[in-house]
Amino acid sequence: MPDGEGMDRRRFLFRMARAGVGAMVLPGIPGWARAGEIEETSRSWRAMGTLIEVRVPDLPRAEAVEAIRRVRRRVEELEAAMTLYRPESPLVAINARPEGRWMEAPVELVDAVAGAALASAATGGAYDPTVAPAMRAWGLYDLEGREADPRVLAVWRSRPGPSAIEVGTADRRLRRLDARMELDLGGIGKGIAVDESLALLRRAGSRAALANLGGEIGVLGAPQDRPRGWPVGIAHPRRPGEICAEFELRSGHVATSGDSERWVETPSGRKHHILDPRTGVPASGAVSLTVWAPTGREADVASTALFVEISRGRSLPETVPCHVVRERDGRLFSEGTLRGSAGRETETTLGDPAGHPARNQSASTACGWGRPKGSSGPRASGNPSG
Repeated sequence: MPDGEGMDRRRFLFRMARAGVGAMVLPGIPGWARAGEIEETSRSWRAMGTLIEVRVPDLPRAEAVEAIRRVRRRVEELEAAMTLYRPESPLVAINARPEGRWMEAPVELVDAVAGAALASAATGGAYDPTVAPAMRAWGLYDLEGREADPRVLAVWRSRPGPSAIEVGTADRRLRRLDARMELDLGGIGKGIAVDESLALLRRAGSRAALANLGGEIGVLGAPQDRPRGWPVGIAHPRRPGEICAEFELRSGHVATSGDSERWVETPSGRKHHILDPRTGVPASGAVSLTVWAPTGREADVASTALFVEISRGRSLPETVPCHVVRERDGRLFSEGTLRGSAGRETETTLGDPAGHPARNQSASTACGWGRPKGSSGPRASGNPSG
């Protein structure tokens, strides 16, 4: 790699590290240098608390720009419905609503809550959308960092399951049946946004677009000049500006969960935001976990659920396309079907439309969230259903 190209790559990686991105699309051939009549159109902006990037390699510029504008508007609508960081948000309102009282809500929020409840049940509670009180107890929302009051966690642990959140899909209403239930859609919201972004790009005519919301990456297909797929790198969890594995994404979605994405210092040490729903304490079995799934929702949920299950002693499913980094005695070790180590770059292709069910089994299927057992290979990439 020429020195100039290497410097550009390092600058790019440091910029992604500062943005808190767990996985990223690696720099490749610039659009103006590619063969063919259509140059890639890309835009990036900040929303949903992270850096968003959309790349369209196969549409005329004017059409691509308009499609990306529609994506941006849709992401803004989803964020407005699902955020906990705006006092006027309907999610803030439902969390403050007296128990037993219905509240009308935007369809985006109703659908997200319904999907989150299903995902929680399917993962046996390893993914849980009702972690808001425990997150607040550790100071993970205001980033002040404090020791969680054991009494607060004890009350929260005695809460009922997500079924205590009732969803009226037909009339777009929500209600809490128990005041201990407060929703946080951080483990599914970005996946939903990626799915909807790709659906808009597909309707615009793209068959190879990419959407990246802070490391939640989905693609419609491989660019014409890169038939093996989009080059993706997993950020090194302990060395900003470095990556610990590389692979090529031809279809589907990848999501990364890690202890370096959001964390605070407390009197008892550093606490990250991926909490075990059984205890309210940060999960401790891995430092970074990346998984592949057919849709963004499944990938988002699966990365969180598997991160939690590993902390409970579960072995990594052998057939799941994933990469996990663990830390022992100050040293990092990695495993998974995205082979490599925390210090070595490797290449693997994910999302083979032809199948390879053993290699491409969805992580969401392995942890009980997603397609029924026995299905073979990934579904068509970019399909937001499921």
